[in-house]
Amino acid sequence: MMTYRGKQSLIQLAELLVLKGVNTAVLSPGSRNAPVIAALNRQPGIKCLSIIDERSAAFFALGIAQQTRMPVALSCTSGSAPLNYAPAIAEAYYQQVPLIVITADRPPDWIDQGDGQSIRQNNLYANYIRKSYQLPPEPHNDTALRFNARLINEAIDASMHPVYGPVHINIPLSEPLYDEGDEAGPPTPFMGQVKVKPHLEQTDIDELARIWNSSKSKLIITGLLPPVAGLNKLMGQLADDPTVVVFTETTSNLHGPHFFPHIDQLIEGFSSPKGCGLAPELLVTIGGHVVSRKVKAWLQQCHPKAHWHIAPGYHHMDTFRNLSLSIPMMALDFFREFIHFIHPATGDYRIKWQELAKAKYIKHATYMQHCPWSDLKAYELVLAILPKNCMIQAGNSTPVRYLQLFDMPEGSTCFGNRGVSGIDGVVSTAAGAAFSNPALTVLFVGDLSFLYDSNALWNRNLTPNLRIVVINNNGGNIFRIIEGPSSMPELETFIETPYVPDIRHIANMFGIDFYSVSDETGLKTCLPMFLDQGMKKSAILEIKTSNKLSAEVLKRYFQSLQS
Repeated sequence: MMTYRGKQSLIQLAELLVLKGVNTAVLSPGSRNAPVIAALNRQPGIKCLSIIDERSAAFFALGIAQQTRMPVALSCTSGSAPLNYAPAIAEAYYQQVPLIVITADRPPDWIDQGDGQSIRQNNLYANYIRKSYQLPPEPHNDTALRFNARLINEAIDASMHPVYGPVHINIPLSEPLYDEGDEAGPPTPFMGQVKVKPHLEQTDIDELARIWNSSKSKLIITGLLPPVAGLNKLMGQLADDPTVVVFTETTSNLHGPHFFPHIDQLIEGFSSPKGCGLAPELLVTIGGHVVSRKVKAWLQQCHPKAHWHIAPGYHHMDTFRNLSLSIPMMALDFFREFIHFIHPATGDYRIKWQELAKAKYIKHATYMQHCPWSDLKAYELVLAILPKNCMIQAGNSTPVRYLQLFDMPEGSTCFGNRGVSGIDGVVSTAAGAAFSNPALTVLFVGDLSFLYDSNALWNRNLTPNLRIVVINNNGGNIFRIIEGPSSMPELETFIETPYVPDIRHIANMFGIDFYSVSDETGLKTCLPMFLDQGMKKSAILEIKTSNKLSAEVLKRYFQSLQS
């Protein structure tokens, strides 16, 4: 096999990636990382994709890993290029998505010596990385190569255990970069790792079961979760207990007849911390971040007797300011064990919530019958026609919140960058997800988020199953909805920033099919064409609404739920 003279460490890297199940690499062009590109591209078993913009490339890789739950390799040149990976790495860290970030670097003796494209890259992502490794510069002898292989083995394993997340491999490379040779190195040492799951001690199970079985009102809130086979059934079994209520969000990917999916709609109008007598004795949270600001505010005042948080990772996530116990396990593993030690109780806790949900749904339906053209109406119309088993990608700020108010299509999944919740990289992530999942993928995104990541379209790997719905209300409409910014004189000039170039020109520049509507009739006419799964390439649907009217319509909507 063709190799690079003096670049045996890169051959080891490519071989070990394949041996540990990594089969996709997203590469950005550069000179310093050219040997890395060659090693990965020439390694059988790795599919290499080229994306020029490093920020977009990293989010695209995140989207692939989000769907496959396997690490995706990234490679870029030295200098400022790896800094552009940072937003996606932070998102991957907090969302627990596995990435192998491979940055080419100058040799250590050239750092801070006035050489071009050189910065301090070792431990570059220290605050939001599972682990960082710097490979030894140019290992030639067998001892150095074995050490090199051990570091690579550890790095790849660290992206998947004990929790998923990004790891960083920084590789100092000396000149000449393009000197190819045909000498073969020693066999690459493969070092496996047994993945051990946390296990509950019987004394802990007994105490947890005592608390659970003695609690007359138990509220389970599910945050950000990928679809997990078996978890939905287990949660459904728990929800059969009349003293158990399960709150889900669109990004929870859990669905059941006894679940409560519209949290904001449900608790709107609670006039006291106890929320109409519905505050739980026991609060149990699973998964990642919760979108609903309303439920956070309510539960921070409720002070349940106990709050358990169940999620892999060894830090205390005290979102509701009442955490009493962290259980560092996958929810599926925990409930598989725990369910055998608990029993249904008698009570009316779930019935109270069901009665409230029914009343709120009637008010929701009544309001939507007469809802004028606005962001809220547009979401209702699009979601009503989406096909079964599609994938929804939720943009941050208003899109993910509007999606919470409506039922999702049957069999659909929903994902969003809710680790850090930034607007950067939303389109790129959706594009990566669509690349790795054949389902029709519909991204709901605001105009500013779309424009901020418009380089996502500068990508020859876009697939025809990607549909991008851009809600163009001429600026950051979230700031007209949340309290505070809407009353500031700086709102329009500095906060909302209502400067939106013609999106049609962006679509034309990248050869993307484009549709634009500005009223209900136009949207209903356009949607069947836009969602046609026989299309040969990606498409954008721009939905134009009024920012001021949309904000007012949403405020009136929540007021109607209180009446």
